[in-house]
Amino acid sequence: MISDKIAYIILAISISLFVSCKSNSVLTMERGIYFYENNDFHEAATQFNKVILSYSTDINLLSSKDIEILAQAYYKLALTQSKLAHDSDDFNDKKLHYYNSLKNIIESESLAIKPKKMKEYRQTRLLIKNKAQPFLD
Repeated sequence: MISDKIAYIILAISISLFVSCKSNSVLTMERGIYFYENNDFHEAATQFNKVILSYSTDINLLSSKDIEILAQAYYKLALTQSKLAHDSDDFNDKKLHYYNSLKNIIESESLAIKPKKMKEYRQTRLLIKNKAQPFLD
């Protein structure tokens, strides 16, 4: 009887731990956000790229939640690359970072599921495009 109660308690704890665990992609996103917020843009870009590369390129194989995480990773990577472009003193680096930033924000916009996110990504794309224009002509 006591052993049954202990078994149920252990089972309940195990289930709650399993449910509360974050996926590797979410943890990697959080690391990327941490590096971004601490102005380590190269490491932030590395973390966001890890998230992107962890998913299948076949969107039909992904759940809605995974697509949202993937879209967010592209969005965060675009912001990071835009920041790298802005901070660079080298014209060619600016050009490359802005080009990649635009490419990734377009990808995030194409993956957006929720209308609010789609609007946010579109507005960000237009802002990045405006900043990038002198370097992409």
